[in-house]
Amino acid sequence: MLKRVLTIDGLNQDASEAAIRDIPSTRFHRNTELLVFGADAAGTLSGYILCPASVFGRGSGPVRRDSTLLASLYIGTFGQGIQIGEGTSLFSTVHVIDLADLALLILQHALSPSSESDGTYAKYYFGATGEVEQKALARSIVKALHTLGKRETDEVRIVSATEAREIHPWAA
Repeated sequence: MLKRVLTIDGLNQDASEAAIRDIPSTRFHRNTELLVFGADAAGTLSGYILCPASVFGRGSGPVRRDSTLLASLYIGTFGQGIQIGEGTSLFSTVHVIDLADLALLILQHALSPSSESDGTYAKYYFGATGEVEQKALARSIVKALHTLGKRETDEVRIVSATEAREIHPWAA
């Protein structure tokens, strides 16, 4: 049996079917989730959704083993190391191996007889194991890229939320 405890934005718990059902349609990927929920409710498929936090770490599989999502997203989005305001906002994170373990647990549950009573919205899982402050993330990424010779400096530029949105609309 899977234990469900994670809270996202202080509002949506994957243990609450009503909270999952009521996630706003404007959320990223929500249109795809609604298609899965609809097909599940119609009996077309038994649809489980795993919504991971920001994935990090080195995997153990035979292909692309390094997770570069955070660094790619961060530098790719801004083209530079940026801290937004005080940098105290939190990113939820999950190690790639923990995420793989969770996916296997969900699959085992989905294949078990006990899954037959799962409601459509009970098949939605958040996957996260930790949190990191935005300023610590920015500093770590910039320092690592500087050490690897990918950046000339290890300095982080501090910008306001408005400036960050001007650089990229998803920034703040």
